[in-house]
Amino acid sequence: MDFVAKLRSCISDPAFYAEARTGSVETAIKFLTIAVMARVVGLLIIFVATVVPVVYNAHPLTAIENAFPEDLVMTFATGTLSINQPEPYMVPMPFKDTGLDYLAVIDTKTPFVPEDFTKYKTFAIFKKEFAVAASSREQKIVPFSNIATSTPLVVDRALIHTGIAAIPGYLGWVLVGVGVFMAIIGGVVGTVVAVIYYLLYLIGIAAIVMTLARARSTVLSYKEAYITSVYATVPAVMLSLIIDVVHAVVPIISRPSLVFTALVLLIAFINTQPAPEYDATATKDE
Repeated sequence: MDFVAKLRSCISDPAFYAEARTGSVETAIKFLTIAVMARVVGLLIIFVATVVPVVYNAHPLTAIENAFPEDLVMTFATGTLSINQPEPYMVPMPFKDTGLDYLAVIDTKTPFVPEDFTKYKTFAIFKKEFAVAASSREQKIVPFSNIATSTPLVVDRALIHTGIAAIPGYLGWVLVGVGVFMAIIGGVVGTVVAVIYYLLYLIGIAAIVMTLARARSTVLSYKEAYITSVYATVPAVMLSLIIDVVHAVVPIISRPSLVFTALVLLIAFINTQPAPEYDATATKDE
């Protein structure tokens, strides 16, 4: 039985489940492993399909150049910063859906206070002698003490353009290649970890499946319930790929893990009905 046909049987086919319960746990685990690998391959395809067009259509550093204002000149000299514009000077946030209004705020005239990040809704604040970048967890200070200690450094859009132009055009593809390679390695490791997680997770699920089966007048041994749970997990694993993608774009599912568990139990419950050609009580392990 090929993968697709077996996957369809895992969704709703009591006869398939009745036969599978007479087999080994190892056979069920092998099929679950294949399903997890297929999910990882799906995630890899989504990654490549998302990243490659961006690299093909635009230089990956173009956004940095466009974000630097044309009228701004930043001069670093003896560890201090000055600019050619009135302060505070705001650099608009070029990216959408960041929750921030500004990429950076330059204010070399007043002391730094952490509340400025809330006040300006900015990612970074430049002061006379240092810059502060904020993340969701911490604020990192970058001093200017080692910048332009002897010769002034003038940073403007022309300098940014020159620096970006000097970067080889194939760099973006190299980064994509490295990203794909790391994704493959991560996928292999992730597959192993995911399979181990599911096998442990199903220890408790199998006990619940035994109880649900009794509601359908089906008596299962723990081994049979575990095999049923493993096969019921396969469609949920494949569907979780769609759930994860949708949840990343539109977080309409507040608890994806609960949805996953409910789906596994539902599939198991549907397929605990004995098929006419199988007697579930006859295959119970003694």
